[in-house]
Amino acid sequence: MLSLTRSLLLLLASGARLANDASPRPTPAPSVPPSPSTSPSPYSTLSPSTRGFQAVTSVQVRVQGNLPAWDLARNAFVASFGNTFDDRDTAVMDTVNTASVEGALKYVQAECINDREFDKPCERKNSIQYVVFHETTTVQPKAALAEYASDKSVAMGYCPFSPMDGGQCTPSPNGSFPRICDQYIGAHGQPKLGFCVGGELKDQDFLAPYPDTYWFSYPNSCPQSAWKNKTSACREEQAGGLCPYGTKPDGVRCTFSFEILGYIALDDVVGITAMTNPATQRPFTNFTEFCQAGGVEYRAHSKGTKLVLEESISFWKDPSSRDANRQRAQVVVDKYNERVAQSPMTPDGGRMRPLPSIASLRQQNPPCHVNHAQCANAPFGCRRKLYSQICEVCTDKGADCLPGRGCHVVGCGPPATSTNAKHLMRGLIFEIILHFTCSQSVCSLHVQMRLFPCLALTSLALAGRATADDDSSIAASPAPPTRSPSPSWKFQPVKSIKVRVQGNLPAWDAEHQTFITTFGSNFDEKYRAILDTVNMASVEGTFKFVQGECINTNDPLAVANCQRKSNIQYVVFYETVVAQPTAAIDKYQNLDQSIVEHCPFSPMDGGTCSNPTGGPIANICSEYVGSNGQQKLGMCVGGQLADNDPAAPYPDTYWFSFPNSCPSQPWRTKTEQCRQQQPGGMCPYGVVPNGELCTFSFDVLGYIKLDDVVGITSMVNPATNKTYANFSEFCKAGGIEYKASLQGGQIVVEQSIPFWANPSDINANRERVKVLVDKYNALVSSNPKTSDGGFMQPLPSVESLRKANPPCYKNDRRCANAPYGCRRVLYSQICEVCKANDADCLPRSWREHARRPVYSRVTDASSNWSTTVNSVHCHNFTS
Repeated sequence: MLSLTRSLLLLLASGARLANDASPRPTPAPSVPPSPSTSPSPYSTLSPSTRGFQAVTSVQVRVQGNLPAWDLARNAFVASFGNTFDDRDTAVMDTVNTASVEGALKYVQAECINDREFDKPCERKNSIQYVVFHETTTVQPKAALAEYASDKSVAMGYCPFSPMDGGQCTPSPNGSFPRICDQYIGAHGQPKLGFCVGGELKDQDFLAPYPDTYWFSYPNSCPQSAWKNKTSACREEQAGGLCPYGTKPDGVRCTFSFEILGYIALDDVVGITAMTNPATQRPFTNFTEFCQAGGVEYRAHSKGTKLVLEESISFWKDPSSRDANRQRAQVVVDKYNERVAQSPMTPDGGRMRPLPSIASLRQQNPPCHVNHAQCANAPFGCRRKLYSQICEVCTDKGADCLPGRGCHVVGCGPPATSTNAKHLMRGLIFEIILHFTCSQSVCSLHVQMRLFPCLALTSLALAGRATADDDSSIAASPAPPTRSPSPSWKFQPVKSIKVRVQGNLPAWDAEHQTFITTFGSNFDEKYRAILDTVNMASVEGTFKFVQGECINTNDPLAVANCQRKSNIQYVVFYETVVAQPTAAIDKYQNLDQSIVEHCPFSPMDGGTCSNPTGGPIANICSEYVGSNGQQKLGMCVGGQLADNDPAAPYPDTYWFSFPNSCPSQPWRTKTEQCRQQQPGGMCPYGVVPNGELCTFSFDVLGYIKLDDVVGITSMVNPATNKTYANFSEFCKAGGIEYKASLQGGQIVVEQSIPFWANPSDINANRERVKVLVDKYNALVSSNPKTSDGGFMQPLPSVESLRKANPPCYKNDRRCANAPYGCRRVLYSQICEVCKANDADCLPRSWREHARRPVYSRVTDASSNWSTTVNSVHCHNFTS
């Protein structure tokens, strides 16, 4: 251990130099994160924040008087004031305060509804009328997070809360601004820390004691000037905060983005609009009418620190009870989700979205210890809680607690300072914990080192810099003949958009507010029938099947009796969520034969695996259930690139296979016994896939007629002087949609409607897909309601899908080991290995390597063994 000791002493010497350079507080240069060379603060040197704050998504609320407005072009809610879209988008979160969902009514109860305090008769404070739900994504500035990392008065991961009013930080009576507001921009002698979102617990107001009330401050450009006084010059000089529409926050150029999910009228929540006006015998339209009719919503006064309720409607009973207040906050959530489920459309054509669950938010956000030293050092780690996703230190080993391992450096690789130590440490997992303590200008460093066995070995290096020989030793090592995935790893669910071009029209189920099929005797059967062992396509490859197999008049299998193949009539858009089985993805990520995050594709027809060429069924189909001598891997969604068809060369065409229960039998012969013996695949309605009980769920977003997309229903039938109703009428009138032949690998078109011109041109094919997307979104924007009462949803953007999904390296070894990581592309959210360090590429960080031994070749958890694995010696040590 002499060489190891030498490395440790070198590390101590390095730490001593840091201590000798220490100063009482960090003073980073403007817009430059603190570093060991420029700022000696122990947190700015070692805390997780210096490695980059990972984005956190949460749901928060504002209670306001103005109604959000729907922008049809962008399919987003904005403010109703402003000259341009950018102006209206900015106005929503232009230096404002928000509240936690759980504390939405604190401000209302304490400040807005007591009629003893009204400035104007029958008008609540600020004319509040709507509870508006915002989904926010935050990346805090590194310098600011370093400054306040140890401040226990603020919510973890936040800066101090700053009251904001009229688009500026609220000034004191003498005109000065809060210290944090000066720090946003480096004013009045304060260091420039950046536009840090503030957050503090505000649950102790005796006028409105709402548990879990947090207030947040969102500073935007020119934060010390009111809206009416903000100039373009000031905004440019003091830029930051809110990201431009469609831009991700990075903590440097901007620190937060948002999306309005929807809103609900406060009068609907408290029940005023459910009361009858005795003068009209109709429900009150709003609070004003209720008040003018003599109604009292809430009247109270304080006696010392005690609240005395005089009169109120039933909703506001027991205003001092924390339990009653908690229940009131839940009513807000329930009423909003109920409203969205029943009628998500707004009067101006907008579409509201239900609130995500707290569990789904927690799942998509990084563990707290990735962003916060407090959590990295906490014995039991931290948990995320509430819709605000606040990080809370755990006091015991709770199921929702994710522990870190200190402000530490962890690795399975060599210290760069000693070649001998490098060979000694090559198979040894070690942990070095660095503890700083500072008093005034003197800091001391305590180093603790722990050694422990290699478990689920990964090839990593000290300080996260993997060496070339580390990577090659793993890559060159053959996989063992039998292997099992790490029990600690699970595939993280991935959401994407896919399509099917089909003949049957989805049907709306009013009770469940979802699209199903018409096949089946009950809801469960009709829901299951939609994706019961079927193939799907990427949005970008929608027309490969259509052009290649379904519309060519020269092909008797494509068009017969003026009916396209399989009577295709509709393009149906599906939002799918996939959580692959661990065993299946563990096998196929190491074969490099399937697309990332997928198993091999299997053709499916009639509800069963098939082979169009008449050959044997693919092995993967036997692996779903462990039949025909194959290992049982589970119902793994398959995928393959299918963009090289000369008859329909559509770029980015992917085909997918979605196996469901009893995949070996066609629909007509599937029995309940077979389904019970071979379960899996599709999740029951409302169940989230976990890769074990089920592997995928779906939601039909909507559909569009193929004839509307290609333009047939816009053409005039000369016999009737009316537009064609459909392809069949067009064909029977002598029309030809597409007639071509393949000669020498080239398409020779004899005749076609304009939509199908240049079928060999990949750019023309790409443009055809864009027309499909644009026409569908235009249909949903103008008329989302279907003939049977259903509501269609617009397609989410590729960027919003990428934002909602986990990085590729969390699910697949190929991306974890790729030097530049991977990016998610297309509506299908395919993981693509990056060839350069592009902005949208996400490589696995050194902490992710150390924290998640996902792609190990050995997962033996025994602590008493010594063996050689992948040419790396691994021994048992004790601390």
